[in-house]
Amino acid sequence: MADLTARDVKRKYTTRIMKIDGVVGIGIGKEDEDDAIMVFVRERTAIIDKKVPKQLKGYPVVIRETGQIVAL
Repeated sequence: MADLTARDVKRKYTTRIMKIDGVVGIGIGKEDEDDAIMVFVRERTAIIDKKVPKQLKGYPVVIRETGQIVAL
């Protein structure tokens, strides 16, 4: 796998990914038993699919449609 942990990669790319219109969050999860970078979006669109990388530093990036997230 990568030299960086998933946490390191998330920390490194959070600001860049959060600037993509429609992205509401980023986290770490699992994809096929492996660590993955999770990108949460209001609505999944072709533009978001094009702008969000498929992987970062060897970790797969998974896009999940969540709708708007509101802090309570």
